[in-house]
Amino acid sequence: MLAKVANFALFQLLWFACILGAAREQHAYALGGAALCIGLAFLISDSRRRDAWLVLVVASGGFALDSAEVALGVYRAAGPRLAEWATPWWFVCLWAGFATTLGSSFAWSLARPKLAIAVGAVAGPLAYVSGEKLGALELGEPRARSLALLAVAWAVALALCVVAARALNARFPPLRRATARVADAGRAT
Repeated sequence: MLAKVANFALFQLLWFACILGAAREQHAYALGGAALCIGLAFLISDSRRRDAWLVLVVASGGFALDSAEVALGVYRAAGPRLAEWATPWWFVCLWAGFATTLGSSFAWSLARPKLAIAVGAVAGPLAYVSGEKLGALELGEPRARSLALLAVAWAVALALCVVAARALNARFPPLRRATARVADAGRAT
């Protein structure tokens, strides 16, 4: 339980490092936050290989998704990027950090994918609105369209994250045991 709380806290620390770093044009905060978050998450991980694959898969998918959102004008964010159409690399740091939650503080989502999809549809857009209020990005106009696209994108993204984590679950047994405990706990309530 303590490891899950620590994992959740580390991801929140990374989120604030990325958002506040972007808002203040101190983009190194994202890299430092990601190194801290991912490094400590790996120290408390029950399967470092699983988490390494999750980081690679989720960060790559997140880069593709957020780059499509930038290209479609869903949002604009400052920061270094590979190309004008691409998302800033601090978004990739966020996705990498989020990947470390799939085997820990967000592992419940593997047993409850429909709830994870609903959480994504609500929490995803809220994170972007919060990032906008803190000065890290600007949502595109019309705003309602941008929020709707973010809701759909995040619902799909979390569904795909669950699929990826489940696939890696078959290969890395420690995640399977954690998922079984979560599923058993859900049936007991």
